[in-house]
Amino acid sequence: MLILKYSYLNRNMNLVKVLHNEKYGIYDLAKSEVLTEPQYDVLQYLPELDAIVAKKDGYYFYIDVYGNLMDTVMVAEQDWGIIDKNDTCPACFGHCCSDCHGFGIVSISGSYDELFNSDM
Repeated sequence: MLILKYSYLNRNMNLVKVLHNEKYGIYDLAKSEVLTEPQYDVLQYLPELDAIVAKKDGYYFYIDVYGNLMDTVMVAEQDWGIIDKNDTCPACFGHCCSDCHGFGIVSISGSYDELFNSDM
């Protein structure tokens, strides 16, 4: 298991990612312990929700630092679209936005025309 000491999920809580067999888990640097075993394809902390977006088996969902589901909403990967504009959605240009949280993916059901029509 590889502890990614500089890949912070939450700097204030000393949480970083761990990597094993191409899967991510959560490691607490202060306690020197694995909080969540590596099982996720993606982990990204969202401070505005105090939640972690995780991806596993083709679904995105919210978890806490111990891997517990925070709600029952799971979004299938095929319900999201990748916007190729410098690896981020247009609203992210120069900063992170609430549309894709820096992932460069947005809901296919959403309307983002106003973002593409702006001069960036």
